[in-house]
Amino acid sequence: MSTKRPWAVRVVGYLLAAQAMGLLALGYELAEGWWRGVYGLLGLVAAVAAIGFLFSWGSSRLLGISAQGGSLLVALGLYFTLEAPWYAYVMMAYGIVMVLYLNTAGVVQAFRPRETQSWGGVAR
Repeated sequence: MSTKRPWAVRVVGYLLAAQAMGLLALGYELAEGWWRGVYGLLGLVAAVAAIGFLFSWGSSRLLGISAQGGSLLVALGLYFTLEAPWYAYVMMAYGIVMVLYLNTAGVVQAFRPRETQSWGGVAR
C-alpha cells in the first residue's frame, strides 16, 4: 500500500532531475579543469535527491537542500571569480526557486518523521 504524495513532491523531484541533467551537461560542455568535477559532483547529488523524491526516501529533502546550497555556492564562486558567465545567473535563479519549493508546506510535511506528524502542532 503506497501513500499518495503531494503534487509539490513530484514537481520537486522532476525539477531536481532536470537540474541534475543540466549540471552534468554544463560540466561536460562548458567547464574546464577542476570545475568539471564540481559540476559532476553536484549533478550526482541532485540526481540522487531526485530519485529519492520520486521514491519517497526519508532523507531526500535534506539531500535536495544540500544540492541547492552547493549549486548556489558554485554560482557565487563563478560570479566572483570568472567574470560572471551567463550560466551563473541561471544557476542562481534556479537554486533560489528550488529552495523555495523545497520549503513549501507540502514538501516539509511529506518528509517529516511520522511520530511528529500531527494536527494542531502537538505530537502524538
